[in-house]
Amino acid sequence: MLKEMITKSTFKTESVGVYDLSEFEKNGDFSHQVLIDEILAQGDRIGYESNVKAPMTEWNMCLHSEEFGKLARLVVREGVIPFLGSNYMNIDDIKKQTYAVVDMWGAEYRGNGEDFTQPHDHRASFCSFSYYIQTPKGCPPLIFDELNIAIDPTPGMLVCFKGDNRHSVPKAKHEGSRIMIAGNTVITNPDDVMIEVLRSKGYEVNEPVQNS
Repeated sequence: MLKEMITKSTFKTESVGVYDLSEFEKNGDFSHQVLIDEILAQGDRIGYESNVKAPMTEWNMCLHSEEFGKLARLVVREGVIPFLGSNYMNIDDIKKQTYAVVDMWGAEYRGNGEDFTQPHDHRASFCSFSYYIQTPKGCPPLIFDELNIAIDPTPGMLVCFKGDNRHSVPKAKHEGSRIMIAGNTVITNPDDVMIEVLRSKGYEVNEPVQNS
């Protein structure tokens, strides 16, 4: 039995943080409609061969879509950094790190009672995330299986979590589609050779914060 169903737009534990990006979307920093159009235009590119048993885009949409890139920058600034700062690192250490979203994909969970995501983790990523764009009434929650926590998504909700937390999405019947974006981040020091490799492949790297 689930210990807690999270419906709030902001919530934090040591392993999971919930943040609200809806005001940024309303202010035009990025567009839900553009993201929806791009996700639906991609259709299913993975062939149900991942843990997501629903139509899913390519893995690296942040390399192909300006709108995904805009969201990726906000995810790091408004979610990943605050999440790490409240749980794992002091602010001075955070300012010395570089961050990059290295995987970012969209998924459409249709309300047919068949689409789901099987329990899994993102163990290779220290901090992963899910962002919700369209969440019709009755759509399924994001469940953290071993934490006994379920998160009821709403548009504009960003969920950041440690990559080794197992999570899943159950089957559900509902009107319309539950449309979301998920991804993984790399966090390392600016001298790491990985940073130059990521830059050479076109990934955007958030530079360390400079002291004023």
